[in-house]
Amino acid sequence: MIKKEILVKNEIGMHIRAAIEFTKVANRFSSEVRLFKDGVWVNGKSIISVLTLGIGNNNRVVLEVKGKDEVACFKALKAILETEKL
Repeated sequence: MIKKEILVKNEIGMHIRAAIEFTKVANRFSSEVRLFKDGVWVNGKSIISVLTLGIGNNNRVVLEVKGKDEVACFKALKAILETEKL
């Protein structure tokens, strides 16, 4: 399992387009993906769940990835969270 705190750098946070990209990439992998913010864990493969976190620019989230392809999955999702424009 990989679990790390990440600073969201997208200039308008995890808006709909960013959330779609995040969940689309997450669903390419077999690993379980979870996001944590403000005391709430959500399924990182569900766009509705990701949007309910209300992740804004410069928010800190915890990304947890667990499974046989966790390294590649974590790397791909971390890159999305750290992208300034999507």
